[in-house]
Amino acid sequence: MDFLTYSKIRAYCWQDIGPHIDTPDRETLRLMRCKLEGSRRGDIHHEAIEAKWLVEATGYLTPREHAAAVLLACVSNLYLQSNFDLPRTGNNPPPLSKVEADELARMTRDTVTDYAASYLPEREAAALVAAYEKAAPEQSPATPAPVVAVGASGGMNWTLNKPERFQGYGKPLYDLLKAAHIAGQPCPKARDVLDAWKLKHPPEVFEVTNEGLKYYDAKGNPKPADLEAIRKRIDRMAS
Repeated sequence: MDFLTYSKIRAYCWQDIGPHIDTPDRETLRLMRCKLEGSRRGDIHHEAIEAKWLVEATGYLTPREHAAAVLLACVSNLYLQSNFDLPRTGNNPPPLSKVEADELARMTRDTVTDYAASYLPEREAAALVAAYEKAAPEQSPATPAPVVAVGASGGMNWTLNKPERFQGYGKPLYDLLKAAHIAGQPCPKARDVLDAWKLKHPPEVFEVTNEGLKYYDAKGNPKPADLEAIRKRIDRMAS
C-alpha cells in the first residue's frame, strides 16, 4: 500500500475519531514521507495501538466511530507491513508471515468496503474502495487461514467468517466479534455479547436482559433470542 492511499483512508478515520487519538495530528501527517524513518514510522504504529484501544471500548463510541477505529487499526498496520523494508527504529510492529499479511489485507479490504458502504455517499464510497483496490498489496490465492489480530505477532486460535448477508442483530454481532479479533482477544461468548450490549445496545436490538435479548425482525417487530440462539449465531461467524 502506498502512502497516498493510506493518507486518504486515514483522513476519513480522523474525521470520525480524531479527538480520541492523541498522535499524530494533521500537521504530523503532512510531514510524513513515503519512506518513514524513526519516530514518524513509530507514530503510525502508536496510532494503530490507540485505534485498537478504541475498538475495545465498545460502549464508548458511536457505531460510525467504532467502524472508523477498526478501519484505522487495519489500514495503519497494513501500511507498515506493506513497507516493512523501509528504515525503522524505535516503536515498530513485528513482521507478519505471508499468511498473516494476506489475512490482514483481506480484513482491511472488508473493513474499507463496510465503512464506505455504511457511512459515505455512493460515489465517494465507490472512489474510496477503488483507491484501496488499486493500492492493495498482492495476495496469495491460497485458502484463507485463520484471521490474525491486527498488530499482534501471532493470531488468536479462531477464524472470523463474514456472512453473505446479515439478518436481525447479525451485523452488530459480527462487528463485535471483529473488534475482539482485531484486538487479539479470545472469541466472545454469548454472555460477553449481552454484557457489552447492556452498556449500549445497537439500534437493531430492542432490549437486553441477563438471559437474552430482543431484536427487530425484517418487519420491525421485536423478536427474542436466548443465550443458546446467540451462541449458535456466534458459532456460524467464528470457528
